[in-house]
Amino acid sequence: MPMPKPKKNEEKQDFVSRCIADVTRKDKDKFPTVEQRAAICYSEWGETPNEKEQAMAKKKAVEYKVVQVQIGTRVKTSRGKSR
Repeated sequence: MPMPKPKKNEEKQDFVSRCIADVTRKDKDKFPTVEQRAAICYSEWGETPNEKEQAMAKKKAVEYKVVQVQIGTRVKTSRGKSR
């Protein structure tokens, strides 16, 4: 069975959800766990597990800075200036 491909202008999460559902319907016996199906679909999107980890770390760092600003903690920018 050919793997689903991302549609033009399709968001990553929309594609991955659609892909997992499609693989579950057509190849559940070949890929018995949802983790396997998700890995295949993220791979079809073009994201490796390492890239996914890096994206999550970056998102957490941004969220941390937002929380610091919201509670009044001074945050140094990349240029060394405090905000």
